[in-house]
Amino acid sequence: MKDKLRDAMERYDAGHERDAEILVREYLSEDPDNPTGLHLLGGIYRRKAKWDEAIDSFDKAVRFWPPFRNAHADLNAVLAERGKLDDRFQISVITPTLGSESVARAIDSVQAQIYPNIEHLVGADGPDAERAVR
Repeated sequence: MKDKLRDAMERYDAGHERDAEILVREYLSEDPDNPTGLHLLGGIYRRKAKWDEAIDSFDKAVRFWPPFRNAHADLNAVLAERGKLDDRFQISVITPTLGSESVARAIDSVQAQIYPNIEHLVGADGPDAERAVR
């Protein structure tokens, strides 16, 4: 089953959205709550300018796996592109920093420049990070 998702990703990366969509839909028919599959489907919809479907897929990916940073970022990007991003909409993202303060500062700096509505929580590593996202 994972091979189907890997094949879908490869076809998506190669610009073959139609083939990728067929494969990812087959994959999601067996594992409908898979955040990676939902994120990929959202990306396919985004390329096809199917905005509502993209938002729905990214949103589901985030709900099924809250620390999924790429899904949060893509959801934010589509909402912003469509003028639907409310300034009050806040996302919290936790990134393990392996205890490095410089990594934490770099992540916060870049994240704030790109996605100003993301509250980036850093410094939670290992078991602490796992507990923080529950």
